[in-house]
Amino acid sequence: MHRTIRFCTLLALLCLALGQARAATLKEARQLFATGEYAKAIQASEAAIAAKEFDSGWRLLLLRARLTTGEYPEARQFATELLKDYRYGSNAEALWLFHLAYEANGDAEQAGQMLQVIMQFLNGRRGISDENTLIFIGRALLKAAATDPKQVKENLFDRVLKSSSDNREALLATGELALAKRDFKLAGQTFTRAIGHYPDDADLLYGLAKAYAESDPSQMEEPLHTAMFTNPDHVPSLLLQAHNQADAEQYDTANGILKAIFKINPNHAASWALQAALHTVRNEPDKAKSARASGLKYWKTNPLVDHEIGKKLSSKYLFAEGAAHQRQALEFSKDYLPAKTQLAQDLLRLGQEEEGWRLAEEAHNADGYDVTTYNLLTLHDSLKKYTTIDRNGFLLRMTRDESALYGDEAIDLLTEARELFSAKYDTQIEGPVIVEIFPEKKDFAVRTFGIPGGDGYMGVCFGKLITANSPKSLIGFQQNWQSLLWHEYCHVITLQKTLNKMPRWFSEGISVYEERLRHSSWGEQMTPEYRDFILGGEMTPIERLSMAFIVPKSPEHIQFAYYQSSLVVEYLVKNFSEACISNILRDLGQGVFINIAIEKHAVPLAKLEADFAEFATDLAKAFAAEADLAKPSPLEVNPIDKNAIVDWLEANPNNIWALNTTCANLVEEEKFLEAIPLLERSIRLHPRQRGSGSPYG
Repeated sequence: MHRTIRFCTLLALLCLALGQARAATLKEARQLFATGEYAKAIQASEAAIAAKEFDSGWRLLLLRARLTTGEYPEARQFATELLKDYRYGSNAEALWLFHLAYEANGDAEQAGQMLQVIMQFLNGRRGISDENTLIFIGRALLKAAATDPKQVKENLFDRVLKSSSDNREALLATGELALAKRDFKLAGQTFTRAIGHYPDDADLLYGLAKAYAESDPSQMEEPLHTAMFTNPDHVPSLLLQAHNQADAEQYDTANGILKAIFKINPNHAASWALQAALHTVRNEPDKAKSARASGLKYWKTNPLVDHEIGKKLSSKYLFAEGAAHQRQALEFSKDYLPAKTQLAQDLLRLGQEEEGWRLAEEAHNADGYDVTTYNLLTLHDSLKKYTTIDRNGFLLRMTRDESALYGDEAIDLLTEARELFSAKYDTQIEGPVIVEIFPEKKDFAVRTFGIPGGDGYMGVCFGKLITANSPKSLIGFQQNWQSLLWHEYCHVITLQKTLNKMPRWFSEGISVYEERLRHSSWGEQMTPEYRDFILGGEMTPIERLSMAFIVPKSPEHIQFAYYQSSLVVEYLVKNFSEACISNILRDLGQGVFINIAIEKHAVPLAKLEADFAEFATDLAKAFAAEADLAKPSPLEVNPIDKNAIVDWLEANPNNIWALNTTCANLVEEEKFLEAIPLLERSIRLHPRQRGSGSPYG
């Protein structure tokens, strides 16, 4: 299929090159647009219009291409010219494009008029026979916030899909609506269905990638890669890649992708918003201001720009800065619900709960379909049943039964952590720290992420708000609430000291390191799997270590990222003192980049990479050095033949699997005295075993 697309594109280009021989057909020109040959599509459209081609498709293609490439003034002028032609006054697709052209230039009055004209089609005396007209009516209703989004979906989009299950515009509109309302399950299902009909459609492939990016990032790469193969200049896909790199703290790579976008569309507002956010994160305020201004070049009050800037800053835990941008977006458009919803979440994470819950309710009342606000308000009702312990500068919210069990003990532990870390890292916390412990994982996920999910997360710190799963919700996980709260409160201190300006790996590394210092059984420890990762070359370079949390190879690799990060911190402490860590944190808070701070207080990053690799390798080699950690294959020893296992143990006396399995068999036979020396041997050879199959289990 990809070869077919490329062949058609090359054929269209050949036709354009021949020029006099044969002009490109409208189908070929649309194919040029679909594969990112925007300049060629514009050239073909202009040639057809100059040749007096009557088909309106040429004009709409030219208008769409100019919008895609950021030629907004030209698009507006062309839309105004087309409005004089009677054919376009009853063409819903054309009117929708006119709306986009006027909107891109900040002409709110004309843009609104186009929506009104489209919506008036519903009042016509005759029924609407064209299915795509129904789709653009739905888009207009949604844009104007003129009706319930669910009604638009059910009465317009679903209606079209019932009669034409492969209608591209209906599938695209349904998927985009689901994405906008954070209904990622429906979005994924819709775009998967659409791609079954249109496997090489970059818009649909991007939609699926976006749905996965928000719900299951491990599945995102395939559709995103296919979208970029189909159309290397597909701006939404490029922007998603830039966001992914920014999330992984690969800012130079993200900036490179943004430069590529600006070559395609130098006025792309959402891309300039990301650029502004990245400059803010890197403490470049003048550049951030300039990038924001570029995003607002033609539409001075575009709420999307500040909303996107703020949303990205909040994802970097800069909630106060993010909230300020959401307020600016609402100044531009008081009913801009994405900004109101994000501001509600920001305020709740900042502890400004009264206003946060009020805004969440306002957003939900205005749009009952939005999944985030629905989930938040459902959670709010549940929180009313919680009890609050207000002591020692903490507001601890728990269910009544769990509060009675360990609430006071939790406050005592948090108080101990505050006293230790405040002195160690020379940071005092002003105001109360809110800690919320949830017995239901879904409630934890909604409070933390806005939607259910969050598998793999035990707790999260937002600065002066900690959300955590309770022991009840962690049944089956090797985690205890004490180490969890210790870990998260360490984040409170380090995030406050750095003003939330620190790489993910450094933040997690310090917290895990402090867990191990507090108790030998807490935090990530060396395991046979981690030993194999280190000796097998699976460590991530320190400069890219934050990426290991975002796009891991497996769940085990995520946990290894925590462990490796903590080892880097341990190495820095052992070789450059505890003050080194505190000094790096101080510099980060002043806007110094992590690599520069490390070089200032330790060694250049290149040397740290080499020295740390040697340090970690030595630890791995020393781990259970006398133990045989290999598990024999069933061909070597039958795992259900007790005598065969005993024979294997006699031949391999240091094999941990054979020792533990033999012990388990002896305990099952109640031969406890025979099992004890084998258990002791297993523990001596490998003292840090975990799990039900270990000597401690």
